[in-house]
Amino acid sequence: WAWLNLDCRLLVSDLELSTVIAGVIRGREDELAKHSSSNVRALLARYLENAPHLLETLASDTSLYVRAEVASNPYCPVDLFKTLVKDKQAAVRAAAAGNVNISTEQAVALASDSSPMVREAVIAAWRLPQEILEVLALEKNAAIRKPALKRLEELSHPGADPRASSEELSKIAAVAKVATKTQLAANPSTPIEWIRQYA
Repeated sequence: WAWLNLDCRLLVSDLELSTVIAGVIRGREDELAKHSSSNVRALLARYLENAPHLLETLASDTSLYVRAEVASNPYCPVDLFKTLVKDKQAAVRAAAAGNVNISTEQAVALASDSSPMVREAVIAAWRLPQEILEVLALEKNAAIRKPALKRLEELSHPGADPRASSEELSKIAAVAKVATKTQLAANPSTPIEWIRQYA
């Protein structure tokens, strides 16, 4: 499996890397899910698409790194994701906090997690209500306080609130200036077709 060890000195975009790895694992998913190396299983968990049965298998892996990759995978089934958000290892919960499919309710629950790593990761999820961010902005831990304050500042810009409705985002996009369009593009609630239209 030496061919899976990619040289870090190569400058390859994420898209190119994803394409290469997807080509390597295609047709070998079942075999790789049972591989003795947790690094191989973690890599598989990161790049698996439309294979909920394998993600379910990998979600119960003994390696927290494998479970963390499953938790961060945008194709992770909803029921499985609900379990990983409550994993005993903070690294897995932090990975779940960074998943683009995290719900507002799950993000709010993770915002009060006992682990600073999880609370820090959930701030970047774009799903926290302003009142929760305000609480996190009062934390003694600067690694949590600073990103919470930054998110609050970002939310003060039109188009940045992920709770905005499609209608609200549409009105903002129609008259948006460059800075606001940037905020709209970064907002996970903005439909992709609008991003293309206003780019």
